[in-house]
Amino acid sequence: MEIYLVDGTYELFRHYYALPSARDSDGCEVAAVRGVLASVLGMMKGGAIFQKFGVSPASIPDYLALVGDAADGYPGLPGWGAKSSAAVLAKFVHLESIPLDSREWRVNAANASALAATLSRERERALLFRTLATLRTDIALFDHADQLRWNGPTSAFTTLAARLDAARTETRPSVVPRSRTAPILRSAARR
Repeated sequence: MEIYLVDGTYELFRHYYALPSARDSDGCEVAAVRGVLASVLGMMKGGAIFQKFGVSPASIPDYLALVGDAADGYPGLPGWGAKSSAAVLAKFVHLESIPLDSREWRVNAANASALAATLSRERERALLFRTLATLRTDIALFDHADQLRWNGPTSAFTTLAARLDAARTETRPSVVPRSRTAPILRSAARR
């Protein structure tokens, strides 16, 4: 049995930029959702079973809490870059283990005193960012992988599919049209 793990955020992003615009009757953009559904349903018809869980090495969420993750929308802590974060976490592993006094670090981190001050001042934000970066594994998902087998769409899917299929498809311009005022601006600039 093959089990696929789908990163829904990435797939929506990829389909949003790959497909022409499509809007439903309420004017909401739905092309990316249609694209992801088509891909997932295609895999499911081929017998794929889907699962959303995983376990990361312990320090990755702490690393992302420090440096940030633009894809998930949190900035990290000011001044904490990839190299300094990696060096500090290689020694201390978790945010709680990092001493507030940079003299205790004894690692190669640029401007360690400023980093320590930022961590001290913004520790609560860093802990929030770590929570956002941590993949939850404490949620009961299923008892056996066979429970993940697709048994056909639910009644709610029929309504959603009708809404998405009724969407108007619009093409996104591939080239921005030249402004009609451009020649006037150019001639004015020559004077």
